[in-house]
Amino acid sequence: MKLFGEYLIERNIVSTEQMVAALIRQTSKLPGMAEMAYNKKLMRPDQLFKIMKFQNENHSGFIEAAKELNIWNDNLSKQFEKISDELRTPLVQILIDMEAAKLETITHALDDFLGDVKDSIESGSLTVEPIEKIEDIEDIEPIQQTDSSPTSVLSSTYSGYCQLFTEDKKKMIENALDQLQNGGISISVMTTLKDHLHALVTAARNASAKMSENVLNCMEGMMDQILATPASNINEEFITRIGKVNLDAIDFLWQLSVKLQTGQNEDELMLDTDLKKNYEKIAAAVEITKFDLDFLS
Repeated sequence: MKLFGEYLIERNIVSTEQMVAALIRQTSKLPGMAEMAYNKKLMRPDQLFKIMKFQNENHSGFIEAAKELNIWNDNLSKQFEKISDELRTPLVQILIDMEAAKLETITHALDDFLGDVKDSIESGSLTVEPIEKIEDIEDIEPIQQTDSSPTSVLSSTYSGYCQLFTEDKKKMIENALDQLQNGGISISVMTTLKDHLHALVTAARNASAKMSENVLNCMEGMMDQILATPASNINEEFITRIGKVNLDAIDFLWQLSVKLQTGQNEDELMLDTDLKKNYEKIAAAVEITKFDLDFLS
């Protein structure tokens, strides 16, 4: 049985070239395996370090290195596959962002496609095979748009995240981080801070704001680590550093969220050289700080 992507090509809704470009973009939007393993805690930091060292020395792929070091197994493979599926941007959303097709056109095509599948099942002519995740496509339907322009779609996509990331939430997060920067750890404050960050991570993920999600993920991970690590293992100077790094990060994410409300997507915003440099600086500082904190726990 043909996949929905093949069906769109067959019906001349999108061209083969557009489908290939969309598939490449879908793949490129996924984080690398090392980043995925680190953010989702699929491997210990020391295992990741060994793998990256092996890759650098032997010019090998991530999985190949993990297998050579006897770190890779079937369970890890399934976890990576599951998380990749969760993080993968729906192909239909990418086609819409590329202006390859309108949402209404694809929705009608999906109805026809599902009708053909149903008829094939009833007639017994269908060979049951894995097909593209229809639920990922159907998830797009709640997006209401009165305008078929890309800006309208993007604004709707990011609105949930931007509406949650209010000035009040920003101030609450900053107040908690101020306490960290001044060397203080309160379990209740840290727990509340973690909850705020987790809500933003979820909203960013649902909005496909991948860059914001990556930074927020690291920030939430740090709060988890602080809560799980004995206070005696973390000196005051390091706590101050964590507070400052996260304050810088939340300030940058706020500026980025304001820009997202204009209808541009993250990739477009990163065409601004200064903004891209700031993002890379913030993301690196957050990841390095979290990496250091992991070794203390």
